[in-house]
Amino acid sequence: MKKFLPIAFAVVMTASNSTAIAEPWTYSEIVNPENLQSVKVEVTDGATEGCWTNIGEVQTYAEDKLGNLGYEVREKDAPAHFVFDVFINSGRSGGTCFGYIEVTLKAPAELKWSEGTALAILGDHGGVFKGYDNANYMMLDYVKELIDEMRDNAESRVESREHPTNETGVES
Repeated sequence: MKKFLPIAFAVVMTASNSTAIAEPWTYSEIVNPENLQSVKVEVTDGATEGCWTNIGEVQTYAEDKLGNLGYEVREKDAPAHFVFDVFINSGRSGGTCFGYIEVTLKAPAELKWSEGTALAILGDHGGVFKGYDNANYMMLDYVKELIDEMRDNAESRVESREHPTNETGVES
């Protein structure tokens, strides 16, 4: 995805009002309330000049949607199994906003042969935009789409347990 972003950003910057969006994804075998019980939502606001004004609404929306999926939503300073990170870097040019949005699902991961802990990316959704008054609706959409992907993975996991198949793919 990181290789895709510079190309997408260049394409978006040449259009008058546009977005370039990567599809949301998650590791379906890992991302479900059974494996990752608790979550906290962290917001990084790198927007300037009024390009993102519904920060509290987005945080509350993400917390509510995750809670509805069965995750225990924790306060910012409390420990959690993973972090639902909402990030924007945006500014204004010629009266409209441009920038980059990323919504990421992160979990601590132990590194073999190294000290410390890294962050594993378990899900991601993001894109670049140009020519909008602000990124408010886009932020809500990105959060919704990644959480919907998490929900779909959890539902398909439950479905596969209820209707197991053998090696040939036939329901047993």
